[in-house]
Parts: sequence; C-alpha cells; structure tokens
Amino acid sequence: MKKQSLILGALLVIASGIQAASLKDVMSTVITAFEGFGQNVSTGLVNGTEKFTIRELDLSTPMNAQNESLNEIAQAIAVAKAFAVENSKSVLGAKDADIIKAIDAVEKASMDFINSIKVIRGICSANRSTPQSQKFADALSAQGSQLVAIKSNLTSGVGSLARATIVLPNKKNAKELILTIERLLKNKIDTVYQEVVNREQLARQ
Repeated sequence: MKKQSLILGALLVIASGIQAASLKDVMSTVITAFEGFGQNVSTGLVNGTEKFTIRELDLSTPMNAQNESLNEIAQAIAVAKAFAVENSKSVLGAKDADIIKAIDAVEKASMDFINSIKVIRGICSANRSTPQSQKFADALSAQGSQLVAIKSNLTSGVGSLARATIVLPNKKNAKELILTIERLLKNKIDTVYQEVVNREQLARQ
C-alpha cells in the first residue's frame, strides 16, 4: 500500500504539470517500484532442500499478486518519462534528442520486459504437466534469448546519452534518472534470465 501511495502521489504531481517535482521524489518512486520486483517465494522441498523462485513466476501465487510489481514498474516508468521529457528542454524549450531517445528506449525495454515475464509465466503454466521436456526447454531458451535482446537494445538506446556531456541542471537530472533506471532494469533482467536458465536446465534433465 505504501508503494502504491508513493507511485500515485508522484503520478499526480507530474500530471498536474508542476515542474517543481524533484529528482529525489521521482527517483524514490522508481527505486521503490523496482525493489518490489523479484521477491523470493518458497516452492517447497526438493530432495530435502528448500527451493525458491521469484514471485512473478510462481504459479501458486495469485495472478493479481504476480502482476502487482509489474504494474508498479509500468506506472513508475510513466512518471519517469514525464519527468525526463519535461527536464530535457533547453532554455529555449527545445527537447534534447539524446534524452528523448534514451527515455523512449527505457520505456520500450520496460514494456518488453513486462511482456516477457507474462510470456514466460504462460509457458511455465502450459508445461506444468511436462516439466521435463525438450519442447518446454526450447521455449524457455527462446525467452532467455529475448531477455538478452531486451538488455542489448536498452544499452544501445541509452548509449548516446550515457556518453553525452550535459551542462544544464535540469538535463543532468533527466540523465541521472534515466541511467539509474537502466541499471535497475538490467539488474531485474539478469534476475529473470538466471531463473529462466535454471528452469531450462531442469527441463532438459
């Protein structure tokens, strides 16, 4: 509830057109959303050892709970994009091309990541009765490749901004926010990728 309140509050600030929305507030919204993703849940004992998976891919977790963190990330990205676009402007009001390209890349990568989670979940659900099969393993492998592609595209999309020298304080704030999201998103992509690799290995046994 606290996380949802933080995100809703930031959304209302941005939506109201108040340019005074601080980097600190928006950054807090983003970090809180990403921290809520990938919490470990127990899947029970396997050969006497307790196993865990991330909540978003745990089929025993209710769908609304699985989607909660995904929705929070999507909302936080919307807040971040509004902030970045507003703070991309020069003193004459022209938008910085590198910032716009980078925030668009972040938004696309985030949505692709969320969609990938849902596809992986669907694949796991469809193969519950055949947890060890070539078909299941191949489907997981394809999703692993998709995650690698999302991460690579994100790096390319943010690259120009990462290398750019920024002078105006508002643009510096936009750059700092975008690069922080890039780091957080890549971390979560890596978490899911490892989970997919582990499941693929089990499916091939």
